[in-house]
Amino acid sequence: MDSLIWHIEKDQDRLHILVNGILGGGRYAQWDRKLLRHDISGGLKMLRMGIDTHLITSARALPQMIKTGNAPLVKMTDVIRPDSEINDKGLSADETGCRHP
Repeated sequence: MDSLIWHIEKDQDRLHILVNGILGGGRYAQWDRKLLRHDISGGLKMLRMGIDTHLITSARALPQMIKTGNAPLVKMTDVIRPDSEINDKGLSADETGCRHP
């Protein structure tokens, strides 16, 4: 990450936008299981990887974005649309055991 930011600073002098949609823990996802049957340690690893990558990327990139003044930070998500009954893996709430309140 430091090398990437160094190159951006060297070549562009500033960062105009950061689109942060990193997860990287997909191998721990168990979309085919109901929530109560998920492996908790794998789920926590996936969550931790997502949080860590977002924090590291933001911490390294924000100083360059501040130089720009109004650089937006955009967070991407896996949801197809907020009211969707089907998640990004094609599984419904009934199939995953997850429901929104």
